[in-house]
Amino acid sequence: MSFKIIHGGKRAVAPAAIMLLGVAVCLLACSYARESEWWAPVMLACGILLGSLFYISLNLLGSNERRAQQLAADMMAAQQASEQRFRMLVEGVAEYAIFMLGADGTVASWNAGAQRINGYAEAEVLNRHISLFYPPEDVADGKPGMDLRMAAAEGRFEDEGWRLRKDGSRYWSNVVVTALYDSAGELIGFSKLSRDLSERREMEQQLAQANRLQQAILDFAPFAIISTNADGVVRSANPAAERIFGQPLGDLLGKTRFASLFEPADVAARAAELSQEAGARVAPGFEVFAYKARQGFTDEREWNLMCGDGSSLPAHVSVTALRDGNGTLNGFLGIAYDITERKRRDDYTRHIAHHDAVTGLPNRVLLQDRLQMAMQRSRRDGSQIGVLMIDLDHFKRINDSLGHHVGDLMLSKISERLGGCVRGGDTVARMGGDEFVVMLPDVTDADSIKRIAAAIVERVSAPITAGNHEVLVTPSVGVSVFPTDGQDVHSLLRHADMAMYQAKASGRRCFRVFSNAMERAAAEKLELETSMRRALEREEFVVHYQPQVCLNSGRVVGVEALLRWNDAVHGAVPPSRFIPVAEETGLIVPLGEWVLRTACRDAVRLQQACGAPLRLAVNLSPRQFRQGNLQALIERALADSGLDPAHLELEITEGVLMDSTDELAERLQRLRALGLAFAVDDFGTGYSSLSYITRFPIDTLKIDRSFVSRLPDSAGDAAVAQTIIALAHSLRIKVVGEGVESEQQLDFLRARRCDMGQGFRFGKGGTVDELLAQGYRFGEVEPWGEVAQVFKGPLDASLQRLRVANS
Repeated sequence: MSFKIIHGGKRAVAPAAIMLLGVAVCLLACSYARESEWWAPVMLACGILLGSLFYISLNLLGSNERRAQQLAADMMAAQQASEQRFRMLVEGVAEYAIFMLGADGTVASWNAGAQRINGYAEAEVLNRHISLFYPPEDVADGKPGMDLRMAAAEGRFEDEGWRLRKDGSRYWSNVVVTALYDSAGELIGFSKLSRDLSERREMEQQLAQANRLQQAILDFAPFAIISTNADGVVRSANPAAERIFGQPLGDLLGKTRFASLFEPADVAARAAELSQEAGARVAPGFEVFAYKARQGFTDEREWNLMCGDGSSLPAHVSVTALRDGNGTLNGFLGIAYDITERKRRDDYTRHIAHHDAVTGLPNRVLLQDRLQMAMQRSRRDGSQIGVLMIDLDHFKRINDSLGHHVGDLMLSKISERLGGCVRGGDTVARMGGDEFVVMLPDVTDADSIKRIAAAIVERVSAPITAGNHEVLVTPSVGVSVFPTDGQDVHSLLRHADMAMYQAKASGRRCFRVFSNAMERAAAEKLELETSMRRALEREEFVVHYQPQVCLNSGRVVGVEALLRWNDAVHGAVPPSRFIPVAEETGLIVPLGEWVLRTACRDAVRLQQACGAPLRLAVNLSPRQFRQGNLQALIERALADSGLDPAHLELEITEGVLMDSTDELAERLQRLRALGLAFAVDDFGTGYSSLSYITRFPIDTLKIDRSFVSRLPDSAGDAAVAQTIIALAHSLRIKVVGEGVESEQQLDFLRARRCDMGQGFRFGKGGTVDELLAQGYRFGEVEPWGEVAQVFKGPLDASLQRLRVANS
């Protein structure tokens, strides 16, 4: 009992006192019981009752005390649990930094979120001022204290700005500072809640940048961007729309219907097209633009826009439907850009695709298209079509000698002349290079085609002034006629081309009409080319050598290599027949290389057999001479054969030398440096010029057989031959007379002191063995003297004395 009193404290004193009082009464009752018998039991009973009441009261009071103590303990535990849960809640909010600050702004506590965001441990920041987390510039401006004063004054302060982490990096933070007061209204501190919004700020900046970019695109886009409502009324437009349509935005927005911005004829045509496509009428209005867009398609096509000044311009327009988040149609978006420049470029591209850049004439593509259409008309109405293929003779020489700029001027002037020879509905086209084609459709009189061809020859052949030059150019014209000479474009052009080559073969400056004989000749030429290729593979070609005789000594001083062909099918084919074909097809290149190698070997053998340093003359065609590897071929032939370069003479035509370029002179000088000699073959038949004779290293001039054959009867040919000999000797150039066949021709040349001659008068030539078997005397060229010399020809049974004409 005493333990309970002690443990109960003040609240246990009263029950204890009552209990002691009951004990005392009980003892007193016992005392009286001994003195009075009747009172004693009463007093005893009262004492016992009072003691019991005291005991019961004491027990009741003790039970209430225990319950009060248990209740207090439970309340304390609940408070501690609540505080623990709050602490866990604060610590568990990792996205937020939660501070408790003292009234002076120092950190009293913070949560794990604050540590994660700022990088400090709690021990590192306790009792440190909140300015620790502000950038230096904010600290210098006193912002930390200002923020706390604002919170104290207003009770709450919210702000966004830069804050610092422990590592010095910055982050964008949202901060809420709340002032804390006691019951007396005294400021006891602050609570601070902050959050890292760096990612959100970056996203907002990116979104703002995207919005600015989008607006800039709209503002500066070179094409019109227009949005309409569902009925086609313009509700927004960018500056380009104002510029393109030539209307202020105020006049466009809310007042203008989209369809009114387009050419009515285009709108009507599109409505008809859509009506036919849909199988139902589409009204010529805004539905023309909305029809496809409503179905989820982007309608793109070219339109003519109506501008504010009444003009129109071509544009590419696309129209797309606009829908809200629920997919409900709420308008349309139209984008239009001006394609005027593109149209201009396209027109120009089409023009240059179908026209010649130099003359402006239709080219091959456009000509074929027009010819195709003309043939369709001709089949319907029974008319004829004339096709004239025109090639300018030796035009390359003009380009090479006067320059391509002069050549282009010539082509332009010739195209003008051709245009003056034809009718308005005819076509003059340039096929390329120096080739033109004239198409004469709807012809009812076939003779009129020939008259036009003759007029073209006459008019084009007239002198042409180009720059400071007056030039003469002649045309060769071939004619084919639809439908007799071909049923398609290719056949007509091919047959006209055949006729043109026939005109060239006939001497140029004329026209020829296609005939079936020309086609047969072309077929024969193709067959001949095939046979030549086969003959080259089978080594059917041989080299013959024609002697060149010194007209003073009568001795053979050199030989000219001549290609011969004895075909297994055609027999002996004359060079005049197969050489032009070889030149035209390019076969002359491998043939010429073979001749050079073979002739060099044979020349060494011939020199060894006759004991004289004979000179070998080998012809080079223009195509061979233009080969880039010519010098290497010659050096290899000389090295393989052992022939002294001084004994090799290359014969070239005047046509090669007319290509008077620095490259030609350089090539000749390089070959001359090897020790080679050069002869000009068929001199006098081409465009002879003193300039190339003096400019290039020429050793020999060969008078063409066309002059020699008419000596001495033709005064003109005699004058030409005599002039060539005198000219050559004055330049210290030797002269060879070709095609000497009679005694009179020989006497004429000897009398003019021609250095050498060759022809049937001296023998037909042959292989090396045949040449050696004919008993020629061999030697070197001797200068002219006073002593008569004798030539012994293989065809003469007796010696013939030739008199030397002294002068």
